[in-house]
Amino acid sequence: MGQQKPWAVGAALRGFYDDNYYTYPGTAALPRLHTWGFDISPSASYNLNRGQTVLGASYLYDFRWYADRPHLAPGQSRKGKGPRDDQSHQLNLKLSHAFNTRFSLDVKDSFVIAQEPAIIDPSISTTVPARSEGDNIRNQAGVQFTAALLEHFNVVLGYANTIYDYQQDAGDVIGGIGSRSAVLDRMEHQINIDGNYQILPKTTLSLGYTFLYTDYTSSDPIAVGIPGSVRDSKAHAVTIGAKQQINPQFVVPAKLVWK
Repeated sequence: MGQQKPWAVGAALRGFYDDNYYTYPGTAALPRLHTWGFDISPSASYNLNRGQTVLGASYLYDFRWYADRPHLAPGQSRKGKGPRDDQSHQLNLKLSHAFNTRFSLDVKDSFVIAQEPAIIDPSISTTVPARSEGDNIRNQAGVQFTAALLEHFNVVLGYANTIYDYQQDAGDVIGGIGSRSAVLDRMEHQINIDGNYQILPKTTLSLGYTFLYTDYTSSDPIAVGIPGSVRDSKAHAVTIGAKQQINPQFVVPAKLVWK
């Protein structure tokens, strides 16, 4: 058998029917709008394994075309028909390095440009249409250091940074209030430390602490005279967990969280 190639390319093509392409609630003021279309998604990936070091990169482009999408999302200040296509770019990078059998480092980054909030931030839940006009950006980076201090005990120290930047600002909405930038533009910092102790060959207990700081970065108003940046927040969480390995393919985790 020949050596496995470190790279791969692919593409997917499908047709679809969307019965509510702006995810309207279906009221008289905001009726459901439907259309058919097609979606094409080429992709490429590269993975290099050099023993102690593993490097990976992947890219996914998605082009979605709608046969009939004549309306802009509610609140848009500009007039005319909405674009018939949505496009997104996703770039993922990762690097893992084992210094020795006890210490390792993992670094990763995920960059996205898209119109669909579900791609940028799956946690978004709003009553406004899900699609956002413009090139909206999310970048998520993280670094994690693992140290095996004792034979059955290790400590994991991590930092994650996520940036959200929406193109729609106060000048793009009627009244200038409640734009996607005002509501959603932010930078999140997360620091965590976890200790894991293997008390039995297949049972591991863990104790962890997480600090989350959310910095809302837009000066656009979310209400009259109130900028989005007033919502900066800090959060602390302590976790106790356990993992039981039933077999090599099946692990049962459990976790308690105090905030």
